[in-house]
Amino acid sequence: MELQSKILHTLYNIFILGKLKEAKAEFVKEDITKILVVRNDNVGDLICSTPAIQALRESFPKAYIAVLVASYSKDAILGNPCVDEVFIYDKYKHKKYKSRWVAWWNQFKILMTLRKKRFDLAIGLRSDFSSSQGWLVYFTGAPLRLGTCPTKKKHKKFKFFYNLFAEEPKDRHHEVENICRMLETIGVKAGEKRLTVHIPEDEMLRVDKFLNENHLKDRLLIGLYISSRLEENNLGDEKIAQLADGLIERCGAEVLLTRAPWEEERARRISELTKHHCIHIFHTPSLKSLGALQRRCSLFISVDGGPMHLSAAMGVPTIALFGKTDPDTWRPWGERNFVLKKGDHVNNLSVEEILKTADQALKNNI
Repeated sequence: MELQSKILHTLYNIFILGKLKEAKAEFVKEDITKILVVRNDNVGDLICSTPAIQALRESFPKAYIAVLVASYSKDAILGNPCVDEVFIYDKYKHKKYKSRWVAWWNQFKILMTLRKKRFDLAIGLRSDFSSSQGWLVYFTGAPLRLGTCPTKKKHKKFKFFYNLFAEEPKDRHHEVENICRMLETIGVKAGEKRLTVHIPEDEMLRVDKFLNENHLKDRLLIGLYISSRLEENNLGDEKIAQLADGLIERCGAEVLLTRAPWEEERARRISELTKHHCIHIFHTPSLKSLGALQRRCSLFISVDGGPMHLSAAMGVPTIALFGKTDPDTWRPWGERNFVLKKGDHVNNLSVEEILKTADQALKNNI
């Protein structure tokens, strides 16, 4: 394995970086003026990375800090006050391009732009080793590259993607803590660990207009997010309708139903299943639209996923409904939030269990 890694390293250096061997680089904090952070996975993962990005800014107040993300997650970082520039690329699996080659070519152009920036330090900001993320970090040509040291056999041959290493967490900690600990490798210590997502004023005005038009401005608002790509995290339609009815009848709330863009028909179907068809469906074409709505809610209930983390970032008390995923690592960050999990499918939870938790959350936070 070590020989294979050395051969790959040499070949990559020649064909990607145009050199036979990399010069040995030493981390000197005072020499760092340009930093690239790479987080190329999902919305929730990127939101959980914002405390670490804030810690970087506090530790390097004068540095130029850029972030590379996949287009699917861009709203989680655009407008972040700790970031000077955001670079965005499209993954082929998100189906923007019909051809894989077109997607790769556009990604290559972004990477070449990044290489011209001549970053002093590039960071793969994931607590587990990812070869796809490590490749993006390596391609920048940054002399210093920080990432998680690979432990799995299939990944060890790509260890050279990084030359500064953080250890994979041995115990179960939240992803926010895991990522912040990574940066301690270079002497960066996070303080408050606060999630940050910027919501533009025009999105807040759009929500206020919707609330005014529907006579909801002074009502108790509970948001309910229904969508997940994982079957184990999807609550059944009838159960969602029963939950909405219960929130209206027991809590005296107005329910704002939100969903992923591809589930418009499902949202209408759920509305028809409620007793009085009295839930409000709010169209959220972007993550920032959803964040604006969440800010107006007294409570937000969501299946596990990016919107759950966004709700926590908005400072809204959040009830997270977990199926397959480990809540120790991925629960909503913050003290005013609740996690419900029973087995490996969210449908194992009863409506009554969720309603009791909603009662408790409202009593604690209103």
